Amino acid sequence: MSELKRVLHFGCEGKDVKAVQVTLQRETNPQIRRHPPSSRYGHATVAQMAEFQKRHDLRHDGVLGPRTWRVFEPILRRNSYATWLYKAYTPPRDDPSSLVVKWVLFQYGHRASISYIQERPMRDLQCPPQLNEHCDCSEWVTNGFRCIGAPDPNGYGYNGTGNTSTLLAGGQRVPLSQMRVGDCVLYANPWHVAWAISNHRVGSMGSTPGPYILEATYRPVYAVVRHALHK
Repeated sequence: MSELKRVLHFGCEGKDVKAVQVTLQRETNPQIRRHPPSSRYGHATVAQMAEFQKRHDLRHDGVLGPRTWRVFEPILRRNSYATWLYKAYTPPRDDPSSLVVKWVLFQYGHRASISYIQERPMRDLQCPPQLNEHCDCSEWVTNGFRCIGAPDPNGYGYNGTGNTSTLLAGGQRVPLSQMRVGDCVLYANPWHVAWAISNHRVGSMGSTPGPYILEATYRPVYAVVRHALHK
């Protein structure tokens, strides 16, 4: 089962999501079981997962990432129907939004090794299992786009050039209410950019150690900008 695992978050769909929902039906408070398993990771599933995480002393953000999987997988395995559903899941070949979440969670898990430094041109951009250990916010986001196989959101072909201004100029602005995984969230005074991992949370590399996972509105949002996640 472990080789099929992917990070699950709001908006994901598939038999693996249904397997998780079937498991949560038995593992969460009946008061928050709002809907039967639907194969779509919606608001009810986020609430159920957050309740499960809180009960197991995990970060209760409703995202089924690597740390939560370590606790959740043995419980899923005890349910024969959930196990069958999960084994029937075929991972998509190209799921960039899931890769965004997985990359940010990997960075967050290694935040103690990452320092905030502003330097241009950008240093050698590293992808997991390696780390780009010294970076600023725009370099961190740029590195994430490169690691998931997306075009340079700055428009320079990853030549080491880019900043919050080029990230702002290089994409399509969307309303905050329509924010989705992979969008760049920009803040002013001072300028800063973060990377959306759900419709309300971002990965934010703004200090040492870093990055953090925060509510998108932890500061007033200047703009939400969408760039291509596919080449």
